[in-house]
Amino acid sequence: MMKMACSSLCAIIDTLEVGVIVVDAEQQIIQWNRWLALRIGRSSEAATNRALLDVLPEIAGTRLERAVDHALRDHMPSLLSPALNGTLLPLFQSTEDRQRDRRMQQMIHVLPLPDGGCLIQISDVTATVSRERVLRQQAVSLRRNASCDALTGIYNRRKFDELFALEFAKAQRKQQPLAVIIVDIDQFSAYNHLYGREQGDLVLHDIAIALQAAIQPAGDVLARYGGEEFALVLPGMDDKAARHFAENLRLRVSTLKIANESVLAGKVLTISLGVAVMIPDSSADTHTLLSSADVALYQAKHEGRDRAVYFSVDEGSFHDCA
Repeated sequence: MMKMACSSLCAIIDTLEVGVIVVDAEQQIIQWNRWLALRIGRSSEAATNRALLDVLPEIAGTRLERAVDHALRDHMPSLLSPALNGTLLPLFQSTEDRQRDRRMQQMIHVLPLPDGGCLIQISDVTATVSRERVLRQQAVSLRRNASCDALTGIYNRRKFDELFALEFAKAQRKQQPLAVIIVDIDQFSAYNHLYGREQGDLVLHDIAIALQAAIQPAGDVLARYGGEEFALVLPGMDDKAARHFAENLRLRVSTLKIANESVLAGKVLTISLGVAVMIPDSSADTHTLLSSADVALYQAKHEGRDRAVYFSVDEGSFHDCA
C-alpha cells in the first residue's frame, strides 16, 4: 500500500509544470521529475540515488547549496530569486537556448520535509523577468523623456529650472559663486531657411555635444533652454573663470567649422554668449542671475555676434570675455 502511494505521488510530481528535486537527509536524490529532466538534459534514472553535488556540481559553494544545508540542519525554508542569485541551475527552454548558453530565469524554493529530507522546487520565471526588465527600461525612458530634450539628449528647460534652483539655494547657503551662461546660435533662423530644418537639427545636436564635452558632469548643468538657446549653470565658478570658460565655449564651437553661407563674414556658424556670476545673499533670487546673463547675451548680439559678454551684477556694466 505504501509503495503504491509513493508511486502515485511520483506520478503526480511528474505532471507538475515546475522542476522538483527531493533529497533525503544525506543529500541523496530520491525524486527528479520529468519537467526538470527535459530542461536540464538529464533523466530521472541518471539522477536518482546519487548525491546532489555529484549530479549538480555547479551548485557547490552557491546559495542553493547553503539553502539545502539550512533546510536539512535547521529546518529553515529558503527562496532564491534570479535578481539576487542569477541562474544557478543549467536549465534551458529550448535546444537553441542550450547552444547559446542562454539559461532559464529561475525562482527556487527550498523546503524542509518532515522526514528530514528537503524539496527543491524550480519555477521558470523567464517571462516575468523579461516583462520586469521591459517595464524598468520604459520607466527609465519615461523619466529621461521628462527631464531631457529629445533632439540633443541634454536636459530640457524644465529640468534646468529645477537644477538651477537647487544650485542657487546651495550657493546661497554656502556663500559661494554661481555662474550662468546663456548660449545662442547666431542667425539660426537664416541657417534653417537656407539648409533646411533637418540639417538645423543636426547642428543643434553637434553643438550640444561640443558644449557637453566642456563641462564637469559631476556638478555643472547644461540644458537646451529654447529653440536655438542653451543654458549652463556652473557652481563655484567666479567671474574671471566664467568669462574664460565662456570664451573657450565660443572657440570650441567655432572650431567645428560648420558651413553657413547665410552670413557674409566668416561663412561659418557662430554662437554668442551672455555670462553672469553672483554670490547670492538671502535676498537674491534666480531671476536676477538668469536675467543678467540674458542681458549680457543681448549685448553680445548688439555688438555684432560671435562673442561672449559678461554682465557685472554689482557694477551694472558689460565686459568682453575675450
